[in-house]
Amino acid sequence: MRKQFFKPGNILLFLLLLIAGSCEEKELPPPVTEDPIFTLDLQWEDGASLDLSAGENRYYLHTAFEKDLLDVVEFSGRFAQLDCLNECEPSFAIYFRDDESSPSGQADFPDFISPGNGFAFRKPPEMNFDTLLSYRVKFQSTTDPGGLPLYWIFEDTTINLIPNPEILRDNEDPFPVCLQSGNPAQGCYSENCQTVVLDNSPGFSVTITNDSNALILNAIPIGGQAPYIYQWDNGAQGPSIQVFLPGSAHCVTVTDTAGKTASTCVQAPAPGTTLCVAGFTYQYNPEYEIVPIPGDSLQLKTVVLEYIADGLVFRSDLQPQPPGAYFVIDETELYEPNENGFSTLLIRARFSGSLFGANGAVRKVEEASVVFAVAYPD
Repeated sequence: MRKQFFKPGNILLFLLLLIAGSCEEKELPPPVTEDPIFTLDLQWEDGASLDLSAGENRYYLHTAFEKDLLDVVEFSGRFAQLDCLNECEPSFAIYFRDDESSPSGQADFPDFISPGNGFAFRKPPEMNFDTLLSYRVKFQSTTDPGGLPLYWIFEDTTINLIPNPEILRDNEDPFPVCLQSGNPAQGCYSENCQTVVLDNSPGFSVTITNDSNALILNAIPIGGQAPYIYQWDNGAQGPSIQVFLPGSAHCVTVTDTAGKTASTCVQAPAPGTTLCVAGFTYQYNPEYEIVPIPGDSLQLKTVVLEYIADGLVFRSDLQPQPPGAYFVIDETELYEPNENGFSTLLIRARFSGSLFGANGAVRKVEEASVVFAVAYPD
């Protein structure tokens, strides 16, 4: 609920008639005759008018300031009747949003409210939309682990015991994936690493086969672009090496002519036994998600008009303003403090625009001039 501050002094004089015990008729004092300071002269498009004056017909100018949940201070002045609960006459309010957010303290003097400044009307909440592209990558192990565990390594994440994992990537940057299979202590261990690419270019991997009699290991590139460069961990640089120690580990990295690399490691088997070779393939599909993107939620240095009549509320910020709408300040001056001791700024302004209510109702302000005030923190 917005705080309301009341202006003291000579704007409005209230006399309470005290009737004590008898029904004797009392004579009322004469009405106040001085000219009002704060006025609103408004012409609706349909030819009707709205003329409000603080100090007449029990109208009062309420001055206030309040910080919202976005740490933006709103400075306001509102014409409304005092002590009115039912069958109230219309009220009219003007709200200025500060020109900056104040998350760490109070706002300063609203010097952005100055003569010659035109204010944009605050817009209804905006919601734009963006399309996010992600990639769902599905991996398929081509390894028969023979009851031995599988370990997938995705950059910093390790996934155990899943033969065909899926991951979701939020970009198409290449990334490394390794599959480890077997257990060195049981004489069957292999590792296969690939750089996964999501740009429709051919994948590239390498596998190792062996001549079980001569213990020759052969690196076989899969995909990529020849010629290939081979680099074994023992320094050899050809597609094949000969090993002499069963159970020893051997790794090779292969680079194609486009600079893509793939590597694999195996544990040399005993003569006459099967070579354990880890391997995998992958495929990916793009996925699109439409997500809302909030617009300018702060909407600094904007103005809002509010008109309440017959229980209906019309505001300028419920729909975009039509072309030609304006709010212009002609003059300002420092004014006396309100009843809560806060300083006030007197403002003379002109405006035109539309006020929107429920169910599509619209009140068009053809032209209006106003003299009002807002309170601000010292």
